[in-house]
Amino acid sequence: MLGDYDEELQTRWLQFGVFSPITRLHSSRSPFNSKEPWFFSETTSKIMKKYLRLRHQMIPYLYTMNVKTHEEGAPLISPIYYFYPENDESYNVPNQYFFGTELMVAPIVEKMDLTFQSAKVDVWFPEGEWYDFFSDKKYTGGVKLSVYRDISTTPVFAKSGAIIPLVGSEIGMGVDLPEVVDWYVFPGKQHSFEMLEDQNGQRYKTRLSIDWEMGMVELALQGDSSIVPSNRKHRIHFKGTNVSIIELPNKNDTAKFEWKDNKRTSLNDEVFRLLKTASLPYELKDRLLNQFINAKNSHDLMNILHHQDKELRGRLLEMIFTSQN
Repeated sequence: MLGDYDEELQTRWLQFGVFSPITRLHSSRSPFNSKEPWFFSETTSKIMKKYLRLRHQMIPYLYTMNVKTHEEGAPLISPIYYFYPENDESYNVPNQYFFGTELMVAPIVEKMDLTFQSAKVDVWFPEGEWYDFFSDKKYTGGVKLSVYRDISTTPVFAKSGAIIPLVGSEIGMGVDLPEVVDWYVFPGKQHSFEMLEDQNGQRYKTRLSIDWEMGMVELALQGDSSIVPSNRKHRIHFKGTNVSIIELPNKNDTAKFEWKDNKRTSLNDEVFRLLKTASLPYELKDRLLNQFINAKNSHDLMNILHHQDKELRGRLLEMIFTSQN
């Protein structure tokens, strides 16, 4: 296998693989081309381990989607234009795709900018609301936007109302049906997700339904319960909200909740974090932060952006966009 040693490229490859039908690290016979996490620096190794564990946690979601592929012909990944064929923008993001029914992925394929230690990808957000899977930040759709991520994360977005089942433990090597199911749910209106599990020729269905307007959770089970752990429990994580985790036993059940959006990090705090680690002159950092602190309206913010170079302007624009959602 050809190529050269590149920790950034290896990390981005793995991040893409975790949100793909098949995850492969691709070592070769060369003693210099091992791809196990421990072959790389401590920083890269830590990131790789995090994503490999996430892939294992995603087995309930992946299995359900693969059953749909087999039985319904619904692909695990599909291009954006499959669902938005009349929108020209859907054809202009060839690397962006839907990952199952709940997620949208835009892999980063560019090198990081060394000044800011982050890389860019252009994302088209269809109409509606979208949530960063990792940070819970909200993006209002109907727009194409450059998004920036450091090496530790990759652009993955959950649709409004998304429900994603995960194994409730980061540690584990087998594919036994999980004792704990973590459900990641994102704000929306009404939505449900049916998790499918098979064992010994038997199928078990777990449907989680969320009504955000009524503040109601419903768990509905169907099938041979003997194939799942008798002590199974369900933990519902309300992403991007102030709701604590709701835990339900493995039986038909309902629960009520009250919620509101999490308090967002202020734009000025976001700008400070960006500038803190950027390789820029301190005088520029001080001046720019003060400009944001003193900005009174959108006109002032646009005036600030107008005077920045392309790399800095793009990162600031994403922060302004998410701060106003």
